[in-house]
This record gives sequence, structure tokens and C-alpha cells, in this order.
Amino acid sequence: MEFITINEYFYKLFSRLLLLLIAPIMSFVMLYVLTPEANTDSFAVTQIRAYVIVSVACLWLIAVVFSIKKIKSARKGQGLRAKLQKYFQLTIVRYSLLTIACLILAVGFFFTLDNNYLYGFLFHMTIAAALWPHGPRVAAELKLRGDEREMIYYRKDHL
Repeated sequence: MEFITINEYFYKLFSRLLLLLIAPIMSFVMLYVLTPEANTDSFAVTQIRAYVIVSVACLWLIAVVFSIKKIKSARKGQGLRAKLQKYFQLTIVRYSLLTIACLILAVGFFFTLDNNYLYGFLFHMTIAAALWPHGPRVAAELKLRGDEREMIYYRKDHL
């Protein structure tokens, strides 16, 4: 991703992350409004619940391992621009996995109408808000020091 200023970087990052989060939000709203009655077959509900839990747990495991591995390589980048580009890719993948997990929860909600999927979705949206990459978080995750930290922390283009 190309950017000229720090503000442009955050603008592009935020706009792409918001686009990623729109899909699960809209899917849950549409499913919540348009779903008929719940499936009463308890075996099918239990089977769907197991598939959803395993799928979401696997996505979380992939996201955590990927984040830990890639943040280390992002910290080793030469210069602030290289670090920010790697962090951009890391954040997009992290939020893509979060979006897929939310869509899986939406599918589980569609087939069972169990409110636990709605609570799981709200939990994932809370996690998305907590992991939102604002200036101080980016500076902390990349372990920036000195001028680089100030540029990101306060979104300065020059010192």
C-alpha cells in the first residue's frame, strides 16, 4: 500500500477495516430480521454448534499464531514505511479472519436461531474495537522508539 503521510496511512487502513466489518454486521442484521423459526432437530443443532465452535476456535488459533509471527517480522523492517506496510498487511489479515469468524457465527445463528451466536458475534465486535489500530496501539505493537514513535503516536508527518 502506498501512502504519503501518516494521516493518509491511517485513513486507508481504517477505511479498509471498516469495509471488512460491514459484511458480518449486515449479515447478522439481515439474518436477525429475516429468519423464520428455529430448527427443532436437537441432533442437527448440536452438530452445527460443534462445527461452529471448532471453526471459530481454529480461526482464532490461526489469527493469534499469524499475528505473533508477523509482528516480529514487521518490527525488523528497515524504516518506518516498511514497518507500516507490514503492519498494514498484518492488520488486514487479522480483521479478515475476524470477519470470517463472524460470518461463521451468522451461519450458525441462521440454522439454529440460538442467541449464543449473537452473543459470540457481539464478543467478536468488542474484540474488533479493542484491537483497533490507532496511533498508540501501532506504536506499542511495533515497539517504535524516538521520532518514529512520536510520528505515529501523534500522527505527525515531520518533526
